[in-house]
Amino acid sequence: GDFYYLDGKTLAEKYGKMDYQAGKETTKQRKEAVLEDIAYCINEFLDKQADGEFPYPLCFIWDSIGSIQSYKSYTSKSGNNMFDAGAISQAFNNIINNRIPSSRKVSEPYTNTFFCVNKIWNDSMNSMGGVPSLELKGGKSFYYAMRLLIHVGGAVKAATKKLKATL
Repeated sequence: GDFYYLDGKTLAEKYGKMDYQAGKETTKQRKEAVLEDIAYCINEFLDKQADGEFPYPLCFIWDSIGSIQSYKSYTSKSGNNMFDAGAISQAFNNIINNRIPSSRKVSEPYTNTFFCVNKIWNDSMNSMGGVPSLELKGGKSFYYAMRLLIHVGGAVKAATKKLKATL
């Protein structure tokens, strides 16, 4: 049907010649996907929708933000969370602050949606001797841009009350 599944291998095959630092395509093929490939792909789909090639609403689902490194981390071979947070902010800024929200205007023919699941990590350094807290991998780039946040488990900080729930 009208469903596209893109995993790391598929993204690397399709966009692996992109050099995101230089902003151009190269002859060398990457074997690993980078998070900029995801943004490039989403923009490509939205462009195809605008051109009439995809005449229907689009729903993008990205599972596990933080499980894929940025182009800068990839080329540096050091895997730096700060590089990745900056790249997420840069690569997805227009998508999450403009392209997806503007599709929700009454005047637009299609309503697009972007749904993300974020990886987390335990921040024991940020607690000042208190209880460790969970933080989003890749920084808070998406945290401040999201329209709805559903946080399931792991948020133990001052003024947090225990809630019993079934998921």
